Amino acid sequence: MPTEQRIGARANILGPDDLRMAADAFEAALRALDETTCPHNPHATRLILGRYIIERALAGERDPAKLGEGALMCLDLMGRAGVAELKAPTPSTH
Repeated sequence: MPTEQRIGARANILGPDDLRMAADAFEAALRALDETTCPHNPHATRLILGRYIIERALAGERDPAKLGEGALMCLDLMGRAGVAELKAPTPSTH
């Protein structure tokens, strides 16, 4: 039983090759982005693209072209939906 749990948990892990692939997809999406028409600030843009790519990679997508295109489509949809700004997480003050 512990072996089965460990194998199932590995689905949420990105290895070095997976991280390189995700970084390549992220960089390609940034290069393809038309910053003059993007409704998001640069930080929010990178956050949206990065989150999309990592979440899809964790879900099993390994095609960098699909990841990059999907991230750009997600960014476009968020812009059309009026989500123009995302706030950066505020540091907790404990």
